[in-house]
Amino acid sequence: MVKNGFRPHANASHFPEKAKNYMMILENKTDLVIHLNQLRSLPSWNPLAKSVAYYQLKPQEDGENAAIKLINVFHDFKILKTIILINSPINDDITAYSWSPYSDDNCASQCKSVYILDKCKNNNIKQFEPQREMFPSDLKGCPLITYAVISEPYVMPPERKVTNTIWSDAYEFQKGGEINLVKIIRIRRAAFGRNFAVVSSRRQAVYMDQKLGKGAPLIYCFPESDNLYKYGVVLLARQWFPMLERFNNIIRSVSENGLIDKWNEEMFINNMHDGTNTILPLSIQHLLGAFMLIGILYVVSAGIFIGEIVLGNLKRRNITARNLKNKLPKLLVHKNF
Repeated sequence: MVKNGFRPHANASHFPEKAKNYMMILENKTDLVIHLNQLRSLPSWNPLAKSVAYYQLKPQEDGENAAIKLINVFHDFKILKTIILINSPINDDITAYSWSPYSDDNCASQCKSVYILDKCKNNNIKQFEPQREMFPSDLKGCPLITYAVISEPYVMPPERKVTNTIWSDAYEFQKGGEINLVKIIRIRRAAFGRNFAVVSSRRQAVYMDQKLGKGAPLIYCFPESDNLYKYGVVLLARQWFPMLERFNNIIRSVSENGLIDKWNEEMFINNMHDGTNTILPLSIQHLLGAFMLIGILYVVSAGIFIGEIVLGNLKRRNITARNLKNKLPKLLVHKNF
């Protein structure tokens, strides 16, 4: 669909489908802002789309610097997937530039350098480098920014306010901290006070019951067939979050492969409400059988030891008596002589 940012656009509410690609032909670098402002006002606006801009260099302009400036304009409109085609009248060629938002010294901030994809001259295209992954698996330690509603005690209070950002309401939370939900407090009261009922996720209630009772059933959880309602858990991200599609694919594959159900089965104690898996403190009663076995073995060992002594003494006496018996006839012969 051809657009012209210098002319007013008609009502486009009948075409809400998100655009997948943008191609812009610029006479001046300032035209890019005008075109993007018009596109942003349309219901088909999609910053996650791939964008290509064509620009012809003016005298005394450098192609690489012009590409960096145009990419930074796209960046201001939250568009990262960009390719800039620079036409050089002097060299009579077209060079395709792109950039890497995530690198050792850049965390998707302003573009500082570009690399050449292809060059075209006299209808001959020469590839210098394939386009790099815009959002690689290794983000070089760059933080991920998400939106959340700070409302105690539903979430833990933030540690500090982030000042080195363009957002005025950015906060940093404790890394690795668990969310402190009011439902956990209510489940604890239902488990120990036994005077309270709580409407909660069954899996959450079973998990907390397992932790609070250490295996002993403290809360009766209705079966899933009697659920009052079901709801999904989501992670809030800012609008047009560039990695949203990758996160959705990972979550979808984990769910469709049955890993969530498998992890739940491994996490929860099987048949915890039948009392067979109740965890009790270790006492003398639990070790009584071992002590009795050790005592019996001690008695048997002592009996064997005494028996060996008695048998040894009897054996020595028998040997002594046998020796005396053999010497007695010789003594009698000597006396008769």
